[in-house]
Parts: sequence; structure tokens; C-alpha cells
Amino acid sequence: MQSVDKIVSSRLFKDPLQESIISKIEMRSGSSWLITLGYVFIISLIYYSLARLGLSLQFEQSQATPIWPPSGFAFAICLLLGQRALPGIAFGAIAANLADFYFKSEADIEFSEYLSRHPAEIIVCISIGIGNTLEAFAGLYLVNRFVPKNTLFKSIKSVVVFVCISLAICTISACIGVLSLAISGILPDFLWSSVWFTWWLGDTAGILIFTPAIYVWLAMPVRELRKELSPTMVLGLIGLSLFGAITFLELGNLSYLSAQAYLLIPVLFAIVFVTGVGTATLAILIISALSILGTINELGPFVRGNQNTSLSLLQGFVSVISITLLLLDSALRERRDALENLKRTHDELEDRVKDRTHQLETANRYLAQSNKELDDFADIATNDLKKPIREIDNQIANILEDYGGKLDRTVVNRIEKLTEILRRLETLISTLLHFSRVGRRDLLIEEADLQSSVQMVLTSLKTRLDELDIVVRIPATLPRFKCDNARVGEVFRNLITNAMKYNDKAEKWVEIGYEQNGPNTKFYVKDNGIGIEDDNKGKIFTIFKRLHGENQYGGGTGAGMTIVKKIVELHGGRVWVESKVGVGSTFYFTLKKDERLIR
Repeated sequence: MQSVDKIVSSRLFKDPLQESIISKIEMRSGSSWLITLGYVFIISLIYYSLARLGLSLQFEQSQATPIWPPSGFAFAICLLLGQRALPGIAFGAIAANLADFYFKSEADIEFSEYLSRHPAEIIVCISIGIGNTLEAFAGLYLVNRFVPKNTLFKSIKSVVVFVCISLAICTISACIGVLSLAISGILPDFLWSSVWFTWWLGDTAGILIFTPAIYVWLAMPVRELRKELSPTMVLGLIGLSLFGAITFLELGNLSYLSAQAYLLIPVLFAIVFVTGVGTATLAILIISALSILGTINELGPFVRGNQNTSLSLLQGFVSVISITLLLLDSALRERRDALENLKRTHDELEDRVKDRTHQLETANRYLAQSNKELDDFADIATNDLKKPIREIDNQIANILEDYGGKLDRTVVNRIEKLTEILRRLETLISTLLHFSRVGRRDLLIEEADLQSSVQMVLTSLKTRLDELDIVVRIPATLPRFKCDNARVGEVFRNLITNAMKYNDKAEKWVEIGYEQNGPNTKFYVKDNGIGIEDDNKGKIFTIFKRLHGENQYGGGTGAGMTIVKKIVELHGGRVWVESKVGVGSTFYFTLKKDERLIR
């Protein structure tokens, strides 16, 4: 017995579900060999009982049975317990076949004496038992090989693979069984093909009907089991049983319903939709049982003049119903799982967005505080820097007032030069402070009338425009935009001022407009001034970078174009220049296109 225990205890195919079931049994038992004996006895007894049930469903004057329940039980118990179930299946199959031969012989002798007189039948029964065992073993191997663990009947793919495996493994027992009967002379040659097909179809139907029910209910966790056992399930199965009895057993003599098996399909679908896979497998069992009982009693829609035709129609019906319900349930399960995953992902994303929003709000508060502190520091630093400059300027003014007449003119000129330098330094400090604030303060986005903004700029520059005799042209009314009106006005001011300063023509002009290219709009300020060399086009946007001397073309700090670039980029746009020396320059800039408002 120890060697047998080693054989049945070896596990070529380990599965978490099998390990869980076996470990629970071992925890409640004393020793492994007793567990093995228990496995063998209980499985053999159940297999034998189901075999007798299957044989009782045979058509009269026929060896054909519409369904072979032991095949479904053997496959399911192998999936649950692994290879430990194989000895019990083998003994049960051999015992069932020996009993079948004995009872069909109607011999008035003891069973042991019958066996001693028919040794060939013992060999045939052993061969058939081996075929049934190999069928279950092959199914176990293929499921563990092609179906991910703990996913059987939980996805469309697993159901399709299960059906294909069922169709394949049933050829094993059919081939071995028919071959054994043929070699022994029990089965005539002309019945080989029909018996093989009937055998294969009966085993297939048994697996498709019984394996899902046994596997699902025995493997179902307690929490899901409690959920499955609900009043809805009971009412649904009672209604299905009543409808099935009317259809297949002609209950109530409702001839129209008894001839329409397809009317059960909506009822089955409704049960699957409302309940779970456990109830679906029970529904398959109920419909199969009622259709088989009706057909063997020549009742229901599958009864034909020929028993083989009735058998084929019945087996096809129960197999198709089983496959359809399993596929439908797995599709619904996948949909539920997908919705749950989507909801879980949505919730996780919402949580992450909330966390990120909180982080950004915190960062924005810190940034706002930092900007305020930086502004305060800049104001203090600017005042502190300007204060000594003013004091120096005052001292220089006092020196010139008190001692100007006593100093050499060259010395006076140099002292006055210091005053100009101090004023330029003060201007640079103010410009630098303004530039730093441009990038730190939020834009005040609002609907802006750019035509009015440009007119206000031109009004403020009117005196200087008249002095320089500059003609301003605006070919078309500028559009309305969502932008920071004050800052975009500053962009136009700097570009117009730049065009006024760098112009040496006798007839000076500045043109302000925009160009529309589909949904994109670009603004421009054009002049007929001195132009810019290609090598210097990138330099003009560098802060404090001047291409000419400090006192040429009206002087300046060299920060105007840098501020323009900063403001345009804050609006999500860009600025560039097209120029030709001696002809003039055109400065283009864009604002973020989806912020434009068409009038």
C-alpha cells in the first residue's frame, strides 16, 4: 500500500486549488495511506453509482446511452484533487463495467463464479477502465497546460479551451473501449463506427454537463457560495424546471410548448444574467435531465422514428445548451471584471489626481509665498541699491554747486559723466526688477480689445511720433483675444518704440497688423528702419544686449525685446523677426491659438 500511496501522492501538475482541497482533508485525517484509501473508495463508489445511472438511461433494445455522467465526474474530480483521484476512477470504471456485463448476462450464478467463467470480459473491463482513467488524466494535463490557474470557466478563452479539450480527450476512452470490445469479439464489425460515435458523444455530453457543475460548486469559496444560494436562484430554477417539464415531459398537454425547445433559451439566458455560474451549471443539469427523461420515454421535441436520430438530436441539444450557457456566463463575468477593473482604475486615478492636486495646491501656496518674499526682497534690494545711488548723485550735485567754479572744466565734465552713469545704473536696476516680476506674476486673462489697446499706446507716444514725423498704419482692425491686456499692450509698446528709435529714413513709417492663416493668427509690427543683420537676430532677445552704442538711436537698456519675448512665451506663443539691412524689420508674435475669440 505504501508504494501505491507514493504513486498517487506524486504531483506532476500542482495547482493551488488542488493543494488547498487536499491540505484541508489531510488536516482532518490521521495518516496519508488512510487518506488514499478514502479517496479510492469514495471516488470508486460515486463513479460506480453514476455509471449505473448512465446505463439506466439506455434506449430499449440498444446499447446506446444519451449521456455518460461518470466521464464528467472523473474529469471534475481530477481537476479538484489532481492525480490522487486516478486510482478511484480506475477501480470505479472497472467495477461498473464488470457489473454491467454480469447484469446483462442474466446468469443465475454468483458474481465471483461469473468472473471465473469469463476471464476475457475481465480483460475488456480493465481495458475500458484504463481508457476512462486516461481520459480524465489527459484532461487534467491539458487543462493545467493550457488554462491559467484558477481561471477555468471564468473567461471565454478558458471555456473554449475546456470544450476543445473535452472533445479531444473523449476520443481516448471511445477508441480504447471500442477496440477492446472489437478484439474480444463482443462488438460486431458493422457496429464499430456507430458505437464509437455514440461512445464519444455520450462521454462528451457527460463532461460538458457534469464537469462544470461539480467543479464550480466544490471549488466555490464560502463567501461566493452564500451569495449564490439566494431566493432568486431557487425561484429561477423552479421556474426553469416547470418550463422544462412542460417542454420535455409534455406536462399539462401544452403541445405547442412541448414542440418548441428553443423557447427555453430566453429563460436560461435570464437565469444566467441574474445569477452566477453556479446557478448556470445547475440549470444545465436540470434541462439535461428533463430532456433525457422525456426523450427515453418518447416525449418532447427530440423524439423521432429512429432511436439513433433521437439520441443524436438530444446529445446535440444538451451539448449546445451547456456550451452556450458557459460562454455566456464567462462573457458576463469578463464584462463584470472589466467594469470592476475600470472602476478601480478610475478610483485610483481620482485618488492620484486628488493627491496630485493637493501637492500642486501646496506647491502653489509655497510658490506664491516665495514670489511674495522675492518681490519684497526685490523692492527692498532696489530701494537699498537706489538709495546710495541717489546719495552719490546728491553729493555730486553739491560738489558742482559749491566748487564748480573753482574746478577745471575737464574735471566738471567728468563729474557730470558720473551723474549720467548713476542715472543709467538706476534705470538698469528698475528694468531688472520689472523683468523679474514679468515672469513671476500670474497673467490676468480676459477678453481684450487689441485695437483699443494699440490706440492707447499710440496716444501715449503721440508727442514723440509727431517729433520724429512717423506715419503709423493699421491696415485692418485688430481682432479680440483672451489675454493679459496690459502685458500685451506692453508688447506692442516695446515693439512700436523699437521701430521708432531704429529708423534713419527721411520718411519714416510703422505698420501694425495681423495675418490670418486658417485658425492661426500672428501679429506684427513692421518698419522701414535700419534693419538687422542675420547674425544679430537672435542676440536682440538677450537681456541688456545692445547692437549699438549706448547713446546711439536714443539709447536704452537693451531689455525691451527680452521683456517682449517673456510676455509672449507666458501666453504660449513665440516671437521672431524678419529683417533686411537698410530696408526695415518686421517683428511677428503669436498668442496661444485656442485663446482667440473670433468677433
